[in-house]
Amino acid sequence: MKGLSADDLALLDAHSEVQRFRRKTMVWEAGDPAETIYWIRMGVVKVYRSAIGDRRHILEYYTKGALFGERAL
Repeated sequence: MKGLSADDLALLDAHSEVQRFRRKTMVWEAGDPAETIYWIRMGVVKVYRSAIGDRRHILEYYTKGALFGERAL
């Protein structure tokens, strides 16, 4: 992660719980309580808003090293 020292990353890693999600798994939905910060260690997370029908409006992509869910702070 940009801006963090090796010691900072080790501390973050020591206090993290690894979770693996299958492709297309919804990990958070609007209206859910913000209780978790996610650190992407591999893969891609797509944030989207549902649109008319089965369509989706992509808001953001997160890749390796990114954090999201900071509202949990």
